[in-house]
Order: sequence, then C-alpha cells, then structure tokens
Amino acid sequence: EEAGDEPFMLAHNLPGVVVLTDKDRVRAGQFAIQEFGVEVLILDDGFQYLPIRADMNLLLVDQLNPFGNHKLLPRGILREPVRHLSRASYVLVTKSEIEPQLELLETIRKHNKNAEIIRCAHKPKVFREVALFSDFISAASDKISSPPSSIVIVDVEVNVTEELIVSFPPEVMCTF
Repeated sequence: EEAGDEPFMLAHNLPGVVVLTDKDRVRAGQFAIQEFGVEVLILDDGFQYLPIRADMNLLLVDQLNPFGNHKLLPRGILREPVRHLSRASYVLVTKSEIEPQLELLETIRKHNKNAEIIRCAHKPKVFREVALFSDFISAASDKISSPPSSIVIVDVEVNVTEELIVSFPPEVMCTF
C-alpha cells in the first residue's frame, strides 16, 4: 500500500510480480511464500543480507568504478569488503561496452575462482517525451542557456555479451 519510488516502479513495470518492502526481510519473504505462494525471492541489495540463505548470489560490479577506493561505507562506495566476491555465483560486470581491464578480471578471480563473469552493456531501447521541460524549470530558466524543449525518459535494454559467458542457466532471468 505504501512504497518508495523504486518498489513502485518495479510493481508498475512487472505486472503479476509480487513486490514487497519491509525492514524485516525474513518476515517479508515468509509472507510472500505463505500469502502468494512464491518460489523465488529476489532481494535488492540482498548480497549483504545474510539472514536469508541464498541458493544463488548475483553481484553487480560497475566496470567504470568497480571498487572505488576499496573502502567500505561511509569512507568509500563498498557495502562489503572486496574479498566477499567469494560468495557470488555470478558476477555481472555492468557498463561494459568495452572489454573489462585485466586488473578487474584478475581481482574477481583472485576472490572467486568459480563465479561466471557476465558483461552487461546498457543501451537505449526507446525514447519517450513525457512533459515539456519548461513546465518543470520555468523558475530556473534564467540559469540555463538554451534549455531543451522536453524531458525524455529512456528505457534501457541490457545486452549481455557472449564472450565471457560459460554457462548461464536459462531459468535465471535478470531484469535491470
């Protein structure tokens, strides 16, 4: 009944998929299983949520800034130490329009010899005009030189490149 923007967007874009939010993820998972009969739970930021045992761990690594300064929050961008790559079943290297640097692949392999490494590239699929730009920035128009005439929402299509895929089970579907 109440949700932030991300759960709302997921529920809106994935009809028929149960989207739940709860500070107690175990309780939410049990509710999903009991009330909706779900067989698969997908947790956002579930990699570091250890109270729920996972059969599969998907870890996304940003190719452009994979580990930041190697520091944990709040000093860096990491939520867990890099060595916890060892728990990943699959490592999805995002923003991977070009080949990942050898150093990144070596770091992944140093901490996880078995995880599949999958390159993902994000490319625009469709552009949609949703509102006149002037409706949103009329107060700030004096600060913008030649403002565009509209705001465009971009749907993104993820293309997984084939080179680094050894075996990605067909029953696993990733939606970004």
